[in-house]
Amino acid sequence: MAAIHQEPLRPETLKTIRDEIDIGGAGVGHFLGILDLCLGFLRRTGGKPSEPLGSYCERWLGKKEAILITEKSVFDKIQLCHIVSLYEGLEDHASTCASSIVSPPYR
Repeated sequence: MAAIHQEPLRPETLKTIRDEIDIGGAGVGHFLGILDLCLGFLRRTGGKPSEPLGSYCERWLGKKEAILITEKSVFDKIQLCHIVSLYEGLEDHASTCASSIVSPPYR
């Protein structure tokens, strides 16, 4: 299967997504889990770079599992060509969140 051409997300778009996730209460780990599943399916099925992430998630994961992505309008313009940039940005955010709860002597 041919790899999907990837494009970086603009920093302000990624910040908006991070802020929305922080407000939503689900936690960044849940979003990373969904994106990890999507990446696994993408490796096997391929896809069009311009396909919306929400549509892809609904098709391959089902509506119930994709709800975290489809219910938030910040993901409306995210396409499959952005999935790696989104994953990496959220992964960085998760590590920042985790390090903020560790006491300074243990960092």
